[in-house]
Amino acid sequence: MPNTTRLRRYRRILLGTIALLILAAGAFIFYVYLNYESIVRNKIEQALPETLSIDFSALTVNPGSGHAAIDNLTVLYGQPGHTGRYHSLRVDRLEAHGIGIVSLIFRDRLTIDKLTVHGGNLVIDKVLLSDTTQNAQTNDRAGGLARIDINSFQTDSLNFLLKGDSLNVCTMQTGFLIRHLGIDLDERPLQIGNMAYEIVKITADSILYTPEGGAYRYNMAGLRYNDDSLQLNAFTLKAVYPKYEFAHHAGKQINVFNFKVNSF
Repeated sequence: MPNTTRLRRYRRILLGTIALLILAAGAFIFYVYLNYESIVRNKIEQALPETLSIDFSALTVNPGSGHAAIDNLTVLYGQPGHTGRYHSLRVDRLEAHGIGIVSLIFRDRLTIDKLTVHGGNLVIDKVLLSDTTQNAQTNDRAGGLARIDINSFQTDSLNFLLKGDSLNVCTMQTGFLIRHLGIDLDERPLQIGNMAYEIVKITADSILYTPEGGAYRYNMAGLRYNDDSLQLNAFTLKAVYPKYEFAHHAGKQINVFNFKVNSF
């Protein structure tokens, strides 16, 4: 009898412990379900530096599928006070599938299985890139995320503009697929060389680059990179002012000659 009583006692303790664990797990799942949007929003906002501005007011989430989306997203990057010279990204729709909420809560790490950009316009200010104040960034992250891991990141159509002055610009429309993208947010400032990524596919059409104050133009059409294969349908170099003047020393004499190329 004593052994039977002891066995029943242990069984009750075991069943009670299992019931408590199930109850705690259920309460955690219920809490996450009710607060999924605020958890994702707050963690990301805490990880953003002062130089990055994102409006999450249009964020919609689906806790059941781990899906989140933002329509008409605007991202601004630049030192506070440089309101007229910001890098900017405007996206028609940004979708994230397979968000790892457990690692987001317990490991301060955002994991996303698939991140997709539908349409958009990316503007990079070349003047702002060379601004010395941009190099004096500090680690201003007050908390939140330590790392972002994205298994698949792709765009269907992204308009890109590298802006210098009115004549020095590079424009193109591109789509790409990048896998295994890893960003360590403890590294400040963020450097592309410190990120982990695998470029799988790039497509670009109507690439136009006019450097040197618009003296000449590069134009490429039909750029395709896929499976370690690069294809380019057409490349054109066109001089806006096709006459160039060169000089060289011939003993003590300087000879000057002209060279003219309309297109290549």
